[in-house]
Amino acid sequence: MLQPLADDLQPAGEPIQALSRDVTISGIGWISTVPVSDQYLSIDLFPDTHESRCVIVRVAHQLQSGPLYLGGGAVVVDWQ
Repeated sequence: MLQPLADDLQPAGEPIQALSRDVTISGIGWISTVPVSDQYLSIDLFPDTHESRCVIVRVAHQLQSGPLYLGGGAVVVDWQ
């Protein structure tokens, strides 16, 4: 789940369903059917478990491939 964030890192808008990919300590990629228009996202890495782990990501790139959007960004804050 991608939660768009305003510049003050507060939630802004509706969450976006996404599939994460290429997860590393410094960054993460995702695939969604909706484009991301915000500069920052909160990403819950384990949304379906009791072990929630959110990271704040600065969006670095996004590209449309047919009906999908492939995005990626750098982890800027790691919250537990």
